[in-house]
Amino acid sequence: MAKTKIIIAVIIAGTLIALALILSKGNSSPVADGSVAPVKIQEKPESVVPRIEGNTQIIEMTAKGGFTPETIVAKAGVKTILRVITRATYDCSSSVSIPDLNYRKILPASGTTDIEIPAQSAGKEIQGTCGMGMYRFSVRFE
Repeated sequence: MAKTKIIIAVIIAGTLIALALILSKGNSSPVADGSVAPVKIQEKPESVVPRIEGNTQIIEMTAKGGFTPETIVAKAGVKTILRVITRATYDCSSSVSIPDLNYRKILPASGTTDIEIPAQSAGKEIQGTCGMGMYRFSVRFE
């Protein structure tokens, strides 16, 4: 009798675990009305095009789970602002270090941080990392 109860308990536990795994791997999320909508997956862009405002170029980069894009090509000889955007960023990419600029800062969890980069000569590449050195990015001037 005791063995039967144990076997039944194990079967029920296994079924519940399997059901939880199946539900957690679903590719959908609940909507306010109770229906299910597909999850949109945002792919990382391969490159970013600098925007020119006056005599300054603005480059945007996202920091969350690393830096996106990892490599940025910018125009040489122009003052540059590297605009780092965070949205609920709580990993080590919320801390930025750019040794060539003697720059090190902890970013806000959500917000925008502008990093001024003086005009650079063609061929110059400025490299940055997260606070732990796990995630890297670079700005190459051409």
